[in-house]
Amino acid sequence: MTQQRDTRSVHSITLKADDLFAVLDTRGNVDAAPRGLGLYRHDTRFLSQWVLHVNGTRLAARTWTQPDPAVVSVRAVGRRSGVSVHQTAVMDNALHIVYTFHNPSAQLRYIAVSLDLAADFRDLFEIRGIYRGMPNLPDAPELSMQAVRFCYRSRDGALRSSSVTANRAADRVALSMTGLHRRIPGVRWEWTIPLAAHGSDELAFVVVPHDAGALEVLPIQTAHALHRARTAAHTWTRTVTAITTDHAGLNALLRRSSHDLRALLTPFGAGEFPAAGIPLYVAPFGRDACITALEALMLTPRFAAGTLRSLAEHQGAVIDPSRDEEPGKILHEVRVGELARLGIVPHARYYGSVDSTPLFVMLFAAAMRWLDDDMLYRDLLPHVRHALDWCDRYGDADGDGYIEYGRHARHGAVNQGWKDSGDSLHHPDGSPVARPVALVEVQGYVVAAKRWLAAVVGARGEGAWAAQLGDEADALTAKIERDFWLPDEACYAYALDRDKRPVRTVVSNAGHLLLGDVPSPARARLLARRLMQPDLRSGWGIRTLSTHAARYNPDSYHNGSIWPHDNALIALGMARAGARDAATTVVHEVLGAGFGLPLSRLPELYAGYERRGSENAPMPYPVSCAPQAWSAASVFAFVQAMLGLDVDGREHTVHCDPAFVPWLNRIEVRGMQIGHSMADIDAVRDGAGSYATRIAVR
Repeated sequence: MTQQRDTRSVHSITLKADDLFAVLDTRGNVDAAPRGLGLYRHDTRFLSQWVLHVNGTRLAARTWTQPDPAVVSVRAVGRRSGVSVHQTAVMDNALHIVYTFHNPSAQLRYIAVSLDLAADFRDLFEIRGIYRGMPNLPDAPELSMQAVRFCYRSRDGALRSSSVTANRAADRVALSMTGLHRRIPGVRWEWTIPLAAHGSDELAFVVVPHDAGALEVLPIQTAHALHRARTAAHTWTRTVTAITTDHAGLNALLRRSSHDLRALLTPFGAGEFPAAGIPLYVAPFGRDACITALEALMLTPRFAAGTLRSLAEHQGAVIDPSRDEEPGKILHEVRVGELARLGIVPHARYYGSVDSTPLFVMLFAAAMRWLDDDMLYRDLLPHVRHALDWCDRYGDADGDGYIEYGRHARHGAVNQGWKDSGDSLHHPDGSPVARPVALVEVQGYVVAAKRWLAAVVGARGEGAWAAQLGDEADALTAKIERDFWLPDEACYAYALDRDKRPVRTVVSNAGHLLLGDVPSPARARLLARRLMQPDLRSGWGIRTLSTHAARYNPDSYHNGSIWPHDNALIALGMARAGARDAATTVVHEVLGAGFGLPLSRLPELYAGYERRGSENAPMPYPVSCAPQAWSAASVFAFVQAMLGLDVDGREHTVHCDPAFVPWLNRIEVRGMQIGHSMADIDAVRDGAGSYATRIAVR
C-alpha cells in the first residue's frame, strides 16, 4: 500500500462497523482540513466537519476510552463554562453521538452550544493526495431547526447524501462555508441549554450516509446502538478461540487485536472479508487479506474461508493491461469511489500485486491442513490450479523460473511486492533497480505454496500431482539458493533485476524464505543471525531495511520502519527453522512495542529508531493505520510461534514445542477449531525453564 502524504495525527479515534467508519480527533470532533478525519463509506467522505463549541470555545478533552472498535467515550470540559461534557459515539449502520452536559456547581447555568457540520463527499484518493483534480461541489444543504441533509451529484451522475437529525430543535440555524478554499457549504446549529444546579442535559444526534441518495430517516437510539455493539462483541468472543496468558499486557493486546479483526470484517464478494486498515485502506486487498488470514488461523478460520471464496470470485480472467489483470491472477485492490468508477484510478478492480497469487495458494493449503474442509477443497481447487498456472506462465513471462513484475496500468503501482511505495526498491547505494524484477520473498511464497499444497493433495490421493509440486518446489529452492544467496552478507538478495543481477540491499524480506523451508539448515541459522544484527534489529523488532543502506530512514514507510506483520512472518519462519531463540526475541520486542502504544494496539508500522534505555514504546509513524488487519493478526502469529504450534485437521492432531518470551510462563487456548474438532492447549513453564504441555482434542 503506497506511502501516503496526509498528515493525520497518530492520536486519532477510529470507529468501524460493517462498511461504515469514522476518524475523529481526540476531542471527538471532525475538522477535516488538512487531515483525513471524517465519516466514510465506500471510499467517500460523508461528513467532513463536526465541531462542538460550548460558550464559544472548543472542548478541552481530558480522557478518552474505546472499549470496542464501534464505541468511544470522550470526557471533556468547557474551557469557559466549567461544564463537564461526556460524549459517546457508537457506530452501526449510522453514526450515533450523544453529549451529556453536567453542571458541577450549585447554581443554575445557561450554556451556549453550537455545532458546525459539513459534508464534502470527497473521494479517498483525493483526500490522500494521490489525485488533485477538482471535484463537483455539494449542493446547498436542506436544513431545518432539527434536521439537515447534505447532497452531492458526482461526476458520473451518482447521488450521495448525508442526513443529520438532532433530538431537540435548535434556537438558530445558519449556513456557513468550509473546506476547499471555503467553497463547501456547511451548517451551524445553536442551542441555549439551561443546566440546573448539579444537573445534566443531553444533545443527541444520528448521522446517516446514503449511497444512492434515498433518504432513510433513523430514530435517535444511541442506547440501543450501544447495546447492539456490546452484543456483537460478546457474540464474537464466544465464537473465536479463547487465548489467555499470565501476562496482563499480552491479554489486553490479544483482546484488542481480536476485536479489531472483528471490526475490519467487511462485506465483499462471496462473504465477509478483512479490510486492510483504517482509515486509508477500508477496502479489499488480496495480499493483506491472505496474510491476515494466515496469521489468524488459530483465532478463527472465518478469515481464511471468506478471503479464499471472495478472491476466487474475483480471480483474473482476461489480459487487461489497464488494470494489470491476467488469467488466474489474484486481485490486489478493489475501490468503489467516484474516481474508481470514472476510471481515473485503475482500482475499481486492480491486479497490480505480484504476491497475491502465490499467497492465495499458500492460504488455501494452510487452511486445508487446519480445517480439512471437503466443500472448501472442492469449490476452490479449480481456482488454485488457475493461480498456479498464472505463477508458471504469466508471472514467469520470460521462462526463467522466477515470478517477476513490471507495471502496465498507467496509474498502477510502480512496486508490486508488499513494500509497494515508490521508493522502496533500490540498490545499496540508493540507485534505482531496472525492471522487471524478481523479489526474493515472492519466490519463497511460490516454494511454500507448492510445498504446502503437495502435502494437502497428497493426503487426498493426488500422489502424482503432489510429487510434481514437490519437484517444482525443490527445483525453485535450488535456483533461489544459487542466485539470491550473498555469502559476504550471510543473507539473500532483495531481488534480481532485469539483467538477473542480484540487488544486494539487505532487507527484512529475506526472512520470509524461512516459511517455505527455502534455506538449507546451515543457511537458515546464518540468516536468522543476520536478521538479528544491529543494522536490522532495532530493539522494537526487525527493520525493513539495513541502516547501512543509502536510503535508510527510520521515519520512512518501507526504508527502515518496522512492520509487525513482517516480523510475525519472520518469527513463524524462525520457529519453523529451529531458530527459537531468535524467534522469541522478535516476539518479545514487537509485543513490547504493542504494550506501550495507544489502546494496547499494534499499528500498521512504527518508526525504526534504536530502542534506548527505559523507553517503553517506539516512535509512532504519523500516518500509520490503526487498526490494521495484518498487524492485529500478527499477535496470534506470535502466540503460534511461541507455542511451536502445528496442527493436522485431517488427523485431528495438535503438536506444540513451546519457547516463551522471558516474561511469560503460561498460555491457555480454548476452543481452537481444527478439522471438525476443537482443541484446548495448556502450556506452562516452570521455574527451572521446563515446559509442561497438555493438549485435548474433542
